[in-house]
Amino acid sequence: MLPEPIVKLITTAGFGHVLKIPDIPINHQLITALVDRWRPETHTFHFPHGEATITLEDVFLQLGLPIEGAALTGPTILNWEQACVEYLGKQPPEGCWKGNSISLTWLENTYRDIPENATENELVQYARAYILRMIGGFLMPDTSAARVHLKYLYPLIDFSKRYSWGAAVLACLYRGLDRAIKVDQHQIGGCLLLLQSWAWDHIPVIAPRIEYITDMEVLQGAGFPLAR
Repeated sequence: MLPEPIVKLITTAGFGHVLKIPDIPINHQLITALVDRWRPETHTFHFPHGEATITLEDVFLQLGLPIEGAALTGPTILNWEQACVEYLGKQPPEGCWKGNSISLTWLENTYRDIPENATENELVQYARAYILRMIGGFLMPDTSAARVHLKYLYPLIDFSKRYSWGAAVLACLYRGLDRAIKVDQHQIGGCLLLLQSWAWDHIPVIAPRIEYITDMEVLQGAGFPLAR
C-alpha cells in the first residue's frame, strides 16, 4: 500500500482515481474482435447497427483522468540521464535504456521501498516514478509494455499544473488501434483497460456480472471511476 503522502502527490498530479482501479484481466478475444471493427479513417468501430467510438467523456468516466487542462506537449529530445538525476534522484544504469525509454522493471525495483525519513523532494521523486510506471504499464504503453518514454517526465515536473492526461491516453489508444489493424502487426499499444471497460459499458450483453453497490455507496464515490 502506498504511503499517504505519495497518494496525495499522485492525486494532485491528476492520477488519484486511477489508484482505485483494481488489477483487471484483459479479454484478448474481445480486444481482437474490436480491432477487427476499427476504421482508422473515422476513428470509429463499425458495428452491424451503426458506428461508435471512445470519447474524452468516456476516458473521464471509465478512468477518472482529467480531460481539461493544458495539452500534453513538451520536449522529446533532452539529456534524459541528467533529467533522471534531477527529477527522479537516480540515474538508470546503461542496460535499462532503449532509445529515450527506460525499463519499467528498473523503476519498480528502484522505487519499491520508500525511506521512512524521506524528504519532501524524495517523496515527489518517488511519486513521479510511480506515475511513470502507471503510464508505461497500462495507461499509455507501447507494444512491449516493458518500458516508458521519458518524454512523460517533463509534465510531471510541476504537479500543480493541470494537464489533459485523458486526451493523451485517448490519442495513444487511437494510435494503437490504427497500427493494430495492419497485417504485419501482432501487438497493440494503448490503454486496453479503457477499451475493454468502454465495451463492457456500452455493450452490456458481453459484460461480466457487476457487483451491486448501494445508492449510499454511489454517493460516497464507490462507483467512480466506472472501470472499478
